[in-house]
Amino acid sequence: MTTFTQWLAEHRSGVADADLSDALRKLAEACIRTGKAGTMTVTFKVKPEGDMLAIADTCSVKEPAEDTTKLYWLDLDGALTRNNPIQPRLPLDGERSEGGAR
Repeated sequence: MTTFTQWLAEHRSGVADADLSDALRKLAEACIRTGKAGTMTVTFKVKPEGDMLAIADTCSVKEPAEDTTKLYWLDLDGALTRNNPIQPRLPLDGERSEGGAR
């Protein structure tokens, strides 16, 4: 009797096995990178074709989303800013201070 893993290795001349292995590797890398869970769903559609079976495979991967959230303040004019509008900014080396020279 052929096992599932033996059958999968032969399905589509081994391309299905390679595709699924690649998808799982990419999903695992994304989960490690983000520290979040993802999912991989493999579906086999089995359809009778006379005295044979037609088997089609599909794989869907849902990688974990990377957090792109950033925090902003509203300045006195209502515009978004990364700098706290009520906290004075310190001049850095090479920056002009207000009213002064470099």
